[in-house]
Amino acid sequence: MISEKRKRIVLTVAILSIAMILANILHVGTFSFVPLETKDLSSDNLDEGTFYSTDTDEEVETIRTEGIIESPIYIDDTNPECDWEWASTQPWCSGSGIKDDPYVIKDLIIKRVSGSCISIKNSEAYFRIENCKLHHSETGITLKNTNNGEIINNDVSQGIIGIYLWNSDGYILRNNILVGNTLSIIIRDSSENSVNGNSFLDNHIGISIGGLSSDNTINYNSFYRSRGSDIYYI
Repeated sequence: MISEKRKRIVLTVAILSIAMILANILHVGTFSFVPLETKDLSSDNLDEGTFYSTDTDEEVETIRTEGIIESPIYIDDTNPECDWEWASTQPWCSGSGIKDDPYVIKDLIIKRVSGSCISIKNSEAYFRIENCKLHHSETGITLKNTNNGEIINNDVSQGIIGIYLWNSDGYILRNNILVGNTLSIIIRDSSENSVNGNSFLDNHIGISIGGLSSDNTINYNSFYRSRGSDIYYI
């Protein structure tokens, strides 16, 4: 008779195979996964009120969003048509990009877009993404070849990939809620990032770490009902 642990491993492999195919389509790369030991952190005493509901569009208690935009946000600091200077002229961005006055993208709702809700590439500027609700999209936040960012108090749910760091260093990911994603956080070829105090619920994989990643700090995160594993090495 097949054990429950083996069933979870088989399911994990199947789900990740599908995710890798979709990742290719989304141009986010291909991976090979080596699972850690699966931990059962489910609880019958969860305070569901602190999480986004996977069945409705109820707002999380800790998230207070105001602005709704229909189009995804794309910033590439090597492209004058969509760099930070351009972004700072948009109603959804404030700040000047220095340490004491970072660019800030906050209080937005972005849903049901193809690709990534927020994508930032080739940036050395200081910035913060805060208090945004990013749902039902292929990827919530994509960060490629960037540094000096903070991702704080966002609700990134119901997607294939929640937050994707690729060749990006020095990030703070704190107090985010990630619900119902296939891969909630991917850290690839990225170092010296801090992933602390985030809440994961009903995801397949909580955090995936791989490539040339090193010196990342992962502490005080809460994992509930992970269908695969809380943490995977890629």
